[in-house]
Amino acid sequence: MLQVNSAFEGDTDLVAKVQVMGQYPADEQIAIRDSLTDLNIALKALVVFARDRLLDYQHKTYFPWNDFFDVRQQLSQMWQG
Repeated sequence: MLQVNSAFEGDTDLVAKVQVMGQYPADEQIAIRDSLTDLNIALKALVVFARDRLLDYQHKTYFPWNDFFDVRQQLSQMWQG
């Protein structure tokens, strides 16, 4: 029988991304997400790139994205200023 095991399992997530993000302290925490299962990390990150189903549940400012070129362009603009 196959059994899934995750060192970062949370109450509602197989991988509690907020716990994983907490393992890497940073001045700016960025989430690049696309699904409702990414809502918890999207709420915690300072900068959020959202698309697909996550857009319907996003309650903070976010940047829409289609591909990683969009992400790179937006981050370049933010960090140059």
